Amino acid sequence: MAEQPCNYAEESARQPVCSAGRFPIFAGLWGSLYPSWWLFFLGLLLPLLLPWSQAGLVLASLVASTALVQKHPKIQLPLIAGLIISGFHGVEWASRQLPEACWRVPVVIEGRVATIPVEEEVRTGQRRVRFEFVSESTFPQHCDSVERVRLSDWTLTETLALGQRRRLEVVLRPPPSQLSPGAMPDQARYSAARIDAMGTVRHVDPVVLNAPDGMSILRTFLADTIDHSGVSPEARGLLKALVIGDGSDVAVEDWQRFQRLGLIHVLVISGLHIGLVYLMTQGLAAGIINCLPSERLPKWAVIRVTAVGASLLYALLAGFSVPTQRAMIMITVMVVPRLLGWQVGPWTALRCALA
Repeated sequence: MAEQPCNYAEESARQPVCSAGRFPIFAGLWGSLYPSWWLFFLGLLLPLLLPWSQAGLVLASLVASTALVQKHPKIQLPLIAGLIISGFHGVEWASRQLPEACWRVPVVIEGRVATIPVEEEVRTGQRRVRFEFVSESTFPQHCDSVERVRLSDWTLTETLALGQRRRLEVVLRPPPSQLSPGAMPDQARYSAARIDAMGTVRHVDPVVLNAPDGMSILRTFLADTIDHSGVSPEARGLLKALVIGDGSDVAVEDWQRFQRLGLIHVLVISGLHIGLVYLMTQGLAAGIINCLPSERLPKWAVIRVTAVGASLLYALLAGFSVPTQRAMIMITVMVVPRLLGWQVGPWTALRCALA
């Protein structure tokens, strides 16, 4: 009998209830036969792949893995470490959820605009501005658990800019938690984007609490330059997605076309893009520096530092999202030990980056 699809309700938006199937029990058995780093991966994934309704499978996987590695007690530590890290992130995620008492009631939040506000026409004669907002303080205080919210402003009374610190009166609600066959669950998607709540802006305080920082001004300048470049709307959306990590102007047809081709990751700046920038900058820097006559210049170190700096700049232009942070950590862990003269193997660097 086929497994029944999971049902999500808005009231249960804070609880993962969808089944992940029976894969983890086999992963627990299989992982115990491999080196310690595989057990670390297993420990990270087990709390995510198995829901609370199948706690018995979690226990069975742990018992099976532990029983099979009794002869080698040292490799149990990575499994336990993975479970602790994953459990810590689960507790941290739960602490950021919007309390039920704060659903659909007016609250005042103060913080900064985290994404470039996008104005769009929803229907004839109705326009809105949508953006993400990082909350630094909330009133009333019992609603202060959320950190990042996705907002829609229908008032259009004030012009918002990336990086501004503003005070807003909003009505918040938990993110949707629907499950559609063949698609990533809404709850997982919003959790990966660290979106803790959705909301509608009721009033924008006209006082700008703090001006944007230099990087926010640069990203806004690049976005305005692309908008006024005269290229087609399709090209404009793709340029903004690849230059500053803003995919809001990419047409739905383009998203679907890239998805059908299996190239959707090209439009989302991640480790692939950071790695390409690193390699291209490294090659360009090597070509220039090797032409210099100086023999005292530590060419190898200068090439690597230049490539890391260019990758970091691109990551900041893209908003320094979680995927770009992971890529920068990987690059740093690979490059810095070699700059210090340490002999570090690729698997050791990978484990350090994951930790």
